[in-house]
Amino acid sequence: MMDSPGNQFDGHAVDQKLMMDEARFLSLMKKARAYSYLGANIDYWHGYQRGLRRGFQGHMYGTDAEHQRWLRLADEGADRASRERGYGYRDGLSAFATADEGGSIAGSTLRHNDSAAADSRVVSRPPR
Repeated sequence: MMDSPGNQFDGHAVDQKLMMDEARFLSLMKKARAYSYLGANIDYWHGYQRGLRRGFQGHMYGTDAEHQRWLRLADEGADRASRERGYGYRDGLSAFATADEGGSIAGSTLRHNDSAAADSRVVSRPPR
């Protein structure tokens, strides 16, 4: 049986999708690293990059238990740095999903009131 261009199992179409996902991941990661190197909100950007990796690699990056632990950090982190890593992780996951839908690096909107953090984060997510 020959694969047609519209067939979801067409090897070429699957390869193109994987390449687009990788290009999108690399673009988002490059931007996140640039923000991290600026020195502000290092914990947030650490979590953000980890979230991007999980979003791109799925279950191949970290265990499900680690994933759940990182998701809980935003709400249950022992200190501000831990909570920032948790916010970053959630936003990184969200940014990859948003980018998959044609969005930008945005992540999700800020969930906590921190004007210093808001100044250094990208919040250009399209409205829902």
